[in-house]
Amino acid sequence: SHGNQSAHRKTLRSTRKIAKRLKKDVGILFDLAGPKIRVGIMKEETKIRTGQDFTLTSRKIVGDEKEVSVNQPKLVQDLKKGDTLFLDEGKIELKVKKRTGSNLICLVKQGGILSSAKGINVTVPVSIRPLTRKDREDIEFAIQENVDWLALSFVRSSNDIKKLKRILKQRNASISVMAKIEKREAVVDIDAIIDESDAVMIARGDLGIELPVEEVPLIQKKVIARCMEKGRVVVTATQMLESMIRNPRPTRAEVNDIANSIFDQTDAVMLSGETAIGKFTVKAFKTMAKVVCKTEEAIDYGKLLADKTDWVSGKITDAISFASCELVNDLSAALLVTSTQSGSTAIRSAAYRCPAPILAVTPEASVVTKLKLVFGVVPLLIKPSTDINDMFAKAKQGAIKSTLVRKKDKIVITAGALVNNAGTTNLIKVDVI
Repeated sequence: SHGNQSAHRKTLRSTRKIAKRLKKDVGILFDLAGPKIRVGIMKEETKIRTGQDFTLTSRKIVGDEKEVSVNQPKLVQDLKKGDTLFLDEGKIELKVKKRTGSNLICLVKQGGILSSAKGINVTVPVSIRPLTRKDREDIEFAIQENVDWLALSFVRSSNDIKKLKRILKQRNASISVMAKIEKREAVVDIDAIIDESDAVMIARGDLGIELPVEEVPLIQKKVIARCMEKGRVVVTATQMLESMIRNPRPTRAEVNDIANSIFDQTDAVMLSGETAIGKFTVKAFKTMAKVVCKTEEAIDYGKLLADKTDWVSGKITDAISFASCELVNDLSAALLVTSTQSGSTAIRSAAYRCPAPILAVTPEASVVTKLKLVFGVVPLLIKPSTDINDMFAKAKQGAIKSTLVRKKDKIVITAGALVNNAGTTNLIKVDVI
């Protein structure tokens, strides 16, 4: 939504250069702007007063205290008298009085300060395509830059995900797709969206405007649980440390919010404005990390494993993944090692929230960076195996190399008899370091 491809390319290349120097594997998530409805260019930051009339128009104008353009002309056509709009994440509330040609004349129910390109949320469906022309250009850019994940903004249905996946398939791009849940329609179609996606992001900022804010915590818990059950990665995002955009310390409520997301068993938590425009970027990141690590210490994943028995489907990979997590728990093993070609076994094992770290050994560099997003997974690049014995040997060597184990530690290894073939995991082995 912000910046341009030239700036993003510079950031990507700087990140990868630094990661290589520090010998760190870093995954890249590319967040498509999507059909976000925004106000146009404002002459300057302007106060919009409660009780005044304010016009939204499809005409190309420079905005002022009386009117502003919108980037989606269909918004003017789709809204009618009585509809409500929220500007800048709900800070300004408008109610439509009437529509005249290309203009929506609105009453300002709640005033505030408005500046260029701020978002608009509406409480009724608007006929906007899920992928804009800019999105399609950015998809090409993401493919060229070989990113690991593509996040699709303002998903309304599983069909939106299918359209993006078709484009990637046509381009022979193996980028994983993340659905951002921030629309009322997406909540209604959540199961189908999860089925179609590789991952889901609960984008609570826009979601809390689209729906009553008191419903968001319940939706968050439901989506995280459904993603785990279906073996999908889930990210909890937006306003997690909002106060740290301007302050050096978080509120106690924000710390509790992060902890509760971890207790919900989300794969990842995400910072947005805190690191994009905040004054205390590094402090915010360190605060998040400390809260995450401290909360993790309080969770007994072994006890929680029993609740996930019903999630196991008739698929071999599912059964092997769950059984390996149970073995880790029963033997107090130090590590689960998954020998994986595509990353799917590691992701499925992680969905059961294995009581020990999961070392995902893979010959695919792209799988290493993709798996950085997945709960409890430490990916490690290895050379391709020649046979099953070589695969087990490389898995054990990888465990030792990872420094996650000590002498006499038990490890559980999963692999496939058909080496270097994706989707063939069918073996479990217990070994001792």
